Amino acid sequence: MAAARFSLRNGALIGGFLIAALLFAGGRTLIQSLVDRDEERLSFELYRVSVDVINKLGSQQEADFPSELLGYLFLGGRGEILGSGGRFIEDPAIQQPNGYWFEDGVVVYHRQVSGGGFASFTRADVGTGRQILLWYDPSDLLAEQKRRNIGLYAGLVLLCGLVLAFTILSRRLLLVQKQLDSQERLALLGQAARTISHEIQSPLAALDLHRQLAEKKLAGNGIVDMVDGDTDRTTAEILGHLRIM
Repeated sequence: MAAARFSLRNGALIGGFLIAALLFAGGRTLIQSLVDRDEERLSFELYRVSVDVINKLGSQQEADFPSELLGYLFLGGRGEILGSGGRFIEDPAIQQPNGYWFEDGVVVYHRQVSGGGFASFTRADVGTGRQILLWYDPSDLLAEQKRRNIGLYAGLVLLCGLVLAFTILSRRLLLVQKQLDSQERLALLGQAARTISHEIQSPLAALDLHRQLAEKKLAGNGIVDMVDGDTDRTTAEILGHLRIM
């Protein structure tokens, strides 16, 4: 029984640690998937802004771009500047075609533009190949993602800590239960001992009482002592057995 309880306590402890480890691994995988989606979110946002810039430049609308857009550069097929604004470099080094990269905390986005339909850019001298570059400030988006990740990791660590605390508490409760069981067994043994003692003492007291009465009756018949006096031998032996009892 003790070996079984020892195995149960250690099994619960090991199981709790395994559950916490699996929970942390699963939570970390989930958070990593959200981080991967953040990259897709940033890429989609950059694409959306680039479409907005091209549409407004093509329709000659008044520029009303998000505050995160620090600058843009729209180039024609021969490298001519079709539109620009804010912070830009006229001849940037493309590090990742049709992608984005970081420069001094700023995201630079490059995209090849296909198709026509832009009224201001249908001249023959413009050519068919076009590309747009954006300079985008991701600080607000990155700060939001950082706060979210910190909250998720804090919640995950707290949850794993609660699992471990519950496991340790369960093991402690098993130890306390073992102590209570031991005390209960001792109490039951003490009660049984008192009951047995009472059951033994009652007949022994009765036997002793009857022995004393038998001695008195023998003494009343002239037997005073087993050793002294000239008495009947059989009666003396009986008296001797009673005193031994």
